[in-house]
Amino acid sequence: MKGEAPKQPATDTVEKKPQNQEDEIYQRCTAEIFHAKEMTEEELNKILKDFVQWERAIWGEEGFDEELFLEDLPNPENTVVFLRDTKKGKIIGFTYAEPIEHIDRYVEPKEQRDPKLVAYISDTLVDPHYQGHGLVGKLMETLEAELRRRGYKYIERDTAVEGGYADNVRKNYAGRIIEEQPHPSEYGDQVFFCMTL
Repeated sequence: MKGEAPKQPATDTVEKKPQNQEDEIYQRCTAEIFHAKEMTEEELNKILKDFVQWERAIWGEEGFDEELFLEDLPNPENTVVFLRDTKKGKIIGFTYAEPIEHIDRYVEPKEQRDPKLVAYISDTLVDPHYQGHGLVGKLMETLEAELRRRGYKYIERDTAVEGGYADNVRKNYAGRIIEEQPHPSEYGDQVFFCMTL
């Protein structure tokens, strides 16, 4: 599991609404469910190279690598959302969630929930050139709608304290957080969250 200790401040973590609804970048970007069958291997490899580059820019060597993406993103059990700049026709962000049975947790939740109802958000990332426009909110709205459609009732994630990431989760999910546990990790201090969908 990747740590979430950012190399730069959290500028676009989980904000739900853009500050300016007229923001041109926000308006031209769309979130879409990824279906591996609809993409050639060449297209997928190019996108994965971009993802690894963004991971390294933000997380340093602790970021996910191409091998992990090749394993996780095409897996039909995972829910993957891409963010596309429709003007430029390119993928500029993503998020994905996995069934909780696939995750080695840092901490055990205080309350045990039916694992078939819990998804774990493994990663969320927007190209650093596009951050600060509320785009993570678009990703999360689409991801959560698809998770609900698949029958999930809860989402979990571990989030870095450094850079304001945990504070952004608290702010944007305030009424939906049902569990929060701070914990140390090899990537720095983090907070485990469980939220309702």
